[in-house]
Amino acid sequence: MVRVNRPLMTKIMFLEAYGETLSNVEALIIEWHSELGDVEAGVSILNSKGLRMVKRSWDKGNNNPFVDLYLKA
Repeated sequence: MVRVNRPLMTKIMFLEAYGETLSNVEALIIEWHSELGDVEAGVSILNSKGLRMVKRSWDKGNNNPFVDLYLKA
């Protein structure tokens, strides 16, 4: 298991760098912090690898931070 606990930009860089590996991922849980960068860019990368958000497990109402569950479409 790979755990990324860094600012969002690092998460996006991780998603970009491991794009081929993400194609083999069946499920992913990720915590987003919209104040640290472009969440939509990360979501776009996950969607391009066939992962779709199916559950938001934590949302305080201000969209910061929130945890999403992605599953292979």
